[in-house]
Amino acid sequence: MSSMKGWLLDINEEEPGIVAVWIRTQSGATVKLLEKYEPYFYIFAPSWKLDSLSNSITKPGEVSTSYEPVLTPQGKVNRMLLVRTKSDISRRSLVKSLMEQDVSLFNADISLEQQYLFERHIFPFARIDVCSSSNSMNFNLRDDIESLDFDLPRLREATLDVRTSKPLGFGELIEIGLSFPDGFSVNFDPKDPESLIELSEEIQRKGVDLLFTEGGDGRVLPSLIEVASKLGIRNDFTLNRDLSPMSFRRGGFSYVSYGTVGWKSKPALLRGRYHIDLDNFMAPPDGGLQGLFEFSRVCSVPAQRMARMGIGSIMSALEALVAFRRQIAIPTKEAAPEHFKNALSLIKSDRGGFVMNPKPGIHEDVLEVDFTSLYPSIIAVKNISAETVDPSLSETPLEVPEINFGITANRFGIVSDAVAFLLRRRMSYLSKSSCEDDIYDARQKAIKLVLCAAFGYLGFKKAKFGRVDAHMATTAFARDILLKAIRLAETKGFEVVHAIVDALWIKGGTDREKNNFISEISEAIGIPAKAKANYRWIAFLRSRANPDVPVPTRYFGVLREGKSKMRGIEARRHDTPQFIAETQIAMLEAMANVDLPKASMAALHVLTRSMSLLMKGEVPINSLVITRRLSKSPWEYRNRIAQALVAWKVKKMGIELMPGMELSFVMTENGPSTLDFINAPLDLRFYRKLLLRASHSILEPFHWNPQSIEFEVQRHSLLSPFLIPDKR
Repeated sequence: MSSMKGWLLDINEEEPGIVAVWIRTQSGATVKLLEKYEPYFYIFAPSWKLDSLSNSITKPGEVSTSYEPVLTPQGKVNRMLLVRTKSDISRRSLVKSLMEQDVSLFNADISLEQQYLFERHIFPFARIDVCSSSNSMNFNLRDDIESLDFDLPRLREATLDVRTSKPLGFGELIEIGLSFPDGFSVNFDPKDPESLIELSEEIQRKGVDLLFTEGGDGRVLPSLIEVASKLGIRNDFTLNRDLSPMSFRRGGFSYVSYGTVGWKSKPALLRGRYHIDLDNFMAPPDGGLQGLFEFSRVCSVPAQRMARMGIGSIMSALEALVAFRRQIAIPTKEAAPEHFKNALSLIKSDRGGFVMNPKPGIHEDVLEVDFTSLYPSIIAVKNISAETVDPSLSETPLEVPEINFGITANRFGIVSDAVAFLLRRRMSYLSKSSCEDDIYDARQKAIKLVLCAAFGYLGFKKAKFGRVDAHMATTAFARDILLKAIRLAETKGFEVVHAIVDALWIKGGTDREKNNFISEISEAIGIPAKAKANYRWIAFLRSRANPDVPVPTRYFGVLREGKSKMRGIEARRHDTPQFIAETQIAMLEAMANVDLPKASMAALHVLTRSMSLLMKGEVPINSLVITRRLSKSPWEYRNRIAQALVAWKVKKMGIELMPGMELSFVMTENGPSTLDFINAPLDLRFYRKLLLRASHSILEPFHWNPQSIEFEVQRHSLLSPFLIPDKR
């Protein structure tokens, strides 16, 4: 028997029935240990059916069964059939066949890695002592999953870049580059078998733990395998730490999240090191690697898999861990069905968050009051979860405002438990953070993004512990809270200029009166409110389609400390070219440095300078790239919009783009084109229109219209290109 101390790095299925556990020792070595492990799941059905299933599926040496009392999320203890299989493949095959029968399955779609970590009561990046013998291990956990000051092993990073013969990373590999944080880089020839083997050996020599790629899942790593096969070195070329052969398949699937179509490639996971595909990096971006490590630990999900999980999947993984630790069976089917409601009840309950439209224009001396993580706080404080919603009101100590059902206090909800855990961690990280962008700040940012989505996931049809009624209850409490805050503000003499979901903007009164209001509303509601932003002035924008209608989510302003803040304008959109976004931000910064009456002219000065650079052709082409996502297949578009045209162009090159994939292109005089194949001058008039449109968002509250902005730009410019008539 051998023993070692260190960190749990990763886990994967080595072969059917054998799990590989990767340990980073205190000396810096990386060790692979093997252990036999049989995954399991539960079946619930009438007793006669369980007996019949037990007889039919039990196979000595392959599948074993036994009976156990199991606690369900609804608080009932049911007699269930525990099924253990020799391998994960046989478990998945058996589960698939049982899904067609009239039975309930539990713990059946938890990944092998998660099940193993759950049962061993360990988690990724945990400090552990390991005693190992032939095919078995004992772990002594020297860490706490709730720890905030956890230390991580030193991880060595490298980035793998490729150049291809076709746009968007498709086509044959032309060149491969491997670079390191210390500036060292080396190139490899994909047509030379010795060069490819040297690439794998270099990664092995450097002891790379984190290998970053762009498009590694769907293109780069599968292409490397294909090239290695053609060169006859398939068994000699590998990026796995244990030098085992790699096997990845191209492909993926489109999905819709909050109305946006996305694409997720099949994961290309390495053994013994982490492959992070930045194009498939689903974890919260604001937290970066610290956010990835945080959620890998607290959800007990290996980092490679966590990096590819969406926010909903992160919540689901955390809820599964909460359920397991409370010895509650984890349902396999999606959310419980909505309780029946008549038409009037449905109208009352299905109303979403409260919105009071802003008063368009400029307002001075405005305070933005925000309820800290309002929806997650409601879920945690009010104990809202699928199994706690009580439509009968029989067990209800807490009635939901406006809705004819309540929340039971007989049990603590799984969702509310998970959300409360994240809220505690975020508040603790905020108190520990001494400056922006330290590790505590990075972790709290990652948690914040997941908390923001926790409410939406509560009503998602595929959420295991979600229910539409719980979603409705949360919004009902939120509406009640915001209305109370508005009434109290008006009672105190403030003018409420805007309110939406979890925040309100007030003006009037002294700073002391505003602080007293925040303290009073926090105490009255039981959820902390805070002064989120103190504006010297703020501008709420009108709808472009209908100027009489304000837009609740489009505004910008200057804070007392001189910084600018914006929401919903071009600089916040991911498809705005960098140059346009930077100009808009510079306009706001210029406005922040002068008094309000001089603000519009300061912004116009910035616009004129940027327009001059653009029309002279002095703007780097990379700053004019537009990135958009395909929402459907190219042939499904009825209009000749830019992304559809680009998709058709690359299709002629043999590149098949799927819904959800992103396209990057520039506009030329021959239409949109990828950077790899520009065959015409840039369409400067197109970018000029974009720039004028973005400037109008900033200047419209100051009573500038598009015509007056264009006239002023021309008047201040000495450049003849501005006066070239549009030939279209």
